[in-house]
Amino acid sequence: MKHGEAPKLPSLEACVSDIRKWMAANVLLLNSDKTEMIVLGPEKQRDLLLNLTINLNGCTVVSNKTVKDLGVTLDPDLSFDEHIKTVSSTAFFHLRNVAKIRNFLSRNDAEKFIHAFVTSRLDYCNALLSGCPDKALNKLQLQTAGGRAFSYRAPFLWNGLPTHVRDADSVSTFKSLLKTHLNSGSHD
Repeated sequence: MKHGEAPKLPSLEACVSDIRKWMAANVLLLNSDKTEMIVLGPEKQRDLLLNLTINLNGCTVVSNKTVKDLGVTLDPDLSFDEHIKTVSSTAFFHLRNVAKIRNFLSRNDAEKFIHAFVTSRLDYCNALLSGCPDKALNKLQLQTAGGRAFSYRAPFLWNGLPTHVRDADSVSTFKSLLKTHLNSGSHD
């Protein structure tokens, strides 16, 4: 649709009306107050239709720069930059909150929190991001930050072990020496 092609607006409104009827027939409800619209196409065409409005059952819907659909933020270029920024920000927020209470959680519980609040957000609809440039996707590399939240003490603990425990020649010997060391009480 080009700028000034007003005759096509009624057909767009009729299309939305048909969607509303189909939804009603299938026991669904189109919430006019939450309905958003985005104009997709070449940038020049989008600029011409910047403030496009349609009437939706008495409610005016104005085109936005971004819209959210099933938790995914869509932008006119379909670059997903805004979505990546939102997901990254939210995931880091939850990661920082878990880090604040990390001392009060077992490792297993902390991992559950991370999977519930961080990993689930990173994994949700990530198939849409295939083909995005690495620069954009690097913002989602929270796994390393999550790993740091739980392993920041590892070097300290490892270096605190006696040399004979660290230099064990097999895993079973290491386990045995470590248990002996921990049970001896000399590690306090």
